[in-house]
Amino acid sequence: KRVAKRFGILKIIMKKSFNVTEVNLGGKSLLAVTFYALQLAALTSYYLAMLNHTDPETVPAIALLKKELKKRA
Repeated sequence: KRVAKRFGILKIIMKKSFNVTEVNLGGKSLLAVTFYALQLAALTSYYLAMLNHTDPETVPAIALLKKELKKRA
């Protein structure tokens, strides 16, 4: 429930600035899916930052997500 709530808030925030595409991950084990998701997210964010001439370590949307989660906790 907690993760679903976070994704709902994140989609609302991100849709204000970006097109949102959801990727459903499959795998033989939870560990395999988790590592695949982490690698996909890391590489996607890095390459998008490079394409947009942005520092990949600065993520204002994550700071906003954390702020919103504190309000609704």
